[in-house]
Amino acid sequence: MKVVINGLAKSGTIALFFTIKQAMPPDTRHLFEPKRFDAGMRAETNVLAKILIPTGDRVLDFNAITSTTSCIDTRTSSAPTWQC
Repeated sequence: MKVVINGLAKSGTIALFFTIKQAMPPDTRHLFEPKRFDAGMRAETNVLAKILIPTGDRVLDFNAITSTTSCIDTRTSSAPTWQC
């Protein structure tokens, strides 16, 4: 499974990263705010990446990211509920 978490700074993405990390298989490659993505990662089975949405002059290479599933936080109380 490949998971990419992207969001603004101070938006809770770190907590989400570590929550998902606990549920991922032990052989998962973890990428915490990498500077760029290596095309070789496409061959890896399990990847968890956390990136910040670029602001100002910060630009990332998103060519290696493909998305087949989107998850939405439908929080209505203090507990998050994720719909994918």
